[in-house]
Amino acid sequence: MDLVSFQLNEDVIWIYRRGNEKVWDIEPNNTISNIVENQKNDSLITKKIKDLTWKPDGKCFAVVSTNGLIELFDTMNGTLIRSVQLNLNVSCLKWFKKRVNINVNKKSGVSGLLDDINIINSLPLLKFNTNNTIIGERSNYKETFENESVLDFIIVGSYNGSLGCVFSGIFVVENLTLSDIFQDSEILDIMPTSSLSNHYVLLKTYPTNDLSLLKLNTEFISIDKEFTKILLICSKLLNLIDYMQTSINQINSHYKPYFDYTIRIIELLRGEIREEEDEVEQKEEEEKEEEGGVKEGNENNSENINDSNNADPIYDLYDLLLTGSLSNATKKWLTDYLSDRGIKRWTKLGRTYFDSARSSIYNDLISSLHHMIIFLTDLKGLSQWTSNDISSLFILDIDECIKISQNYLKYSYKFMMELNDSQRYFEQTIVWLSSVLTELTTDEKLNVSFKTNDITKFLMFVSSKLNAVDNGNKENNIHDASKINDFKKILDISLNVLFEKIKNDIKSKFKLDKHSLISKSLAENNINQINMEIFNELNKGFIYLLYEDSSIQIKEFRLSDLEIITHNITRADNIKKNIVDLKILEYNKILTLYEDCVVIYKVLFENEAILSQFKYVLDEHIGEKDYNFQAAYLGVNNTNKTFCVLDKTKKKYIWLSY
Repeated sequence: MDLVSFQLNEDVIWIYRRGNEKVWDIEPNNTISNIVENQKNDSLITKKIKDLTWKPDGKCFAVVSTNGLIELFDTMNGTLIRSVQLNLNVSCLKWFKKRVNINVNKKSGVSGLLDDINIINSLPLLKFNTNNTIIGERSNYKETFENESVLDFIIVGSYNGSLGCVFSGIFVVENLTLSDIFQDSEILDIMPTSSLSNHYVLLKTYPTNDLSLLKLNTEFISIDKEFTKILLICSKLLNLIDYMQTSINQINSHYKPYFDYTIRIIELLRGEIREEEDEVEQKEEEEKEEEGGVKEGNENNSENINDSNNADPIYDLYDLLLTGSLSNATKKWLTDYLSDRGIKRWTKLGRTYFDSARSSIYNDLISSLHHMIIFLTDLKGLSQWTSNDISSLFILDIDECIKISQNYLKYSYKFMMELNDSQRYFEQTIVWLSSVLTELTTDEKLNVSFKTNDITKFLMFVSSKLNAVDNGNKENNIHDASKINDFKKILDISLNVLFEKIKNDIKSKFKLDKHSLISKSLAENNINQINMEIFNELNKGFIYLLYEDSSIQIKEFRLSDLEIITHNITRADNIKKNIVDLKILEYNKILTLYEDCVVIYKVLFENEAILSQFKYVLDEHIGEKDYNFQAAYLGVNNTNKTFCVLDKTKKKYIWLSY
């Protein structure tokens, strides 16, 4: 889409399309609560944006805050997909993606179920909207469920020398400790080889401010196909859990107005009953006073008041149902409060809830449970491989997880049947009340049949809800689907056992291979900027150090053993101004930004010099109204051979090709 993103201030990110069209204006910290409570001094601390990284395919981008909150946004519409909280003091993050071959060799017929049978295509389809996200859920992409050969993950660096990973935007692994000797280090950058078999971490160690380079062995990502598949399945399982929770929340969202209206309208009847009882008590009191029985009347009045406080509207309705006896309170309630309009409103809310709940249970929960059982069965097959790398899965009883999900599936069906009964009870009650109201308002007796037993069950249901509200337990008793929610929590606990074991495996696989000292005491050397790139075809990496006096030093290192060669580069040009920003285009080509121009330099390593290849004079690309343009930031897209120069005010930019 030719998009450029930049951070306007501590809280706002602007994204523009080439041609100066603003696409999104995003305040990530405001998408969910952006304030946390400081328990020490009771003050409020605002989260600040730390970094932004794009997914390699450009479909979304991740914004990370200083407190470890990662928010994923959809590139097409700028909406929040998911929020992930890491317990890290974040210093940087990078997003990587790899297509992997996960068709493992079959051994003794115990491979994953999905390798043997193409059963996933026969399962009920999960519901997605046009943006490829699950309906009603800020979830991961549709490809998370369908694509079996793509593994993407975000690596997050911290100020305490540890890493965090987010696989497929949802499966979080934290506290990947590099080494005890680097626990007081700020991670500046992370770059992998193309195979992702090694990651190179650039960090600054405190308090010495030394710059060091670490090589991490991450071969399991490229070699261990079974484990890669396990990571993909875990991501799918977590997405399914989110999906199920969203479905339950959707049921709750439709139930709440139906429940609130039901309680409110019945409470109005209770008020009418109390008012009628008060009138009777007042009349009796006046009669007794006339007869001189004031004291006795007061005692009786006290008892009657106590009775009126316990006025039961359900009793009045039940009495009307059985005997046809209609009190003045119920009559007034039917004609003045409920009325034909109120019945229609009640009916609409009820049907919305019942239809939505039935749809969510059948289309969402049951469908997702089918997928979950298949994924768990697939993990069971993988766990039987005679591989030391996944040995921890042997001690996990995945059969128990499958059993729980099967029970959940059964309960979903059971709950749907209960919904059908509840809807019948409700609609029979509506038919009955409508007929009574019609007879009161038109003096016409309708020949309508209804099932007394169904109405009785509905009245008993409402009575239990009223008692729950009276006892202050509204939240705990509001929803019939709460049992499904509780069942999901049990499922979560069992799956978390599985996830923790896999996370421990991942932590053991991130191994520190080698480390080298790049530079001592960065503060004394006055280094303004550090850039690192990996070039697999050369089996080398390059670290460009930009100093305050605009001199450039290059640290060339071999990927295999981190042997470092230092190049003190001499600039062969007449530009006297300072370099504002610098980006690496190729191993021997850099793009530098000055206040008034952009220069592409070619590096001559044998001569330790850089030569100007091309110069872009910014004045030639700036309109008359932008004559005060002050270049300050540089963004590069190596794939499209384009770069963007941003003004110091962050309100103007120039887009150029090279």
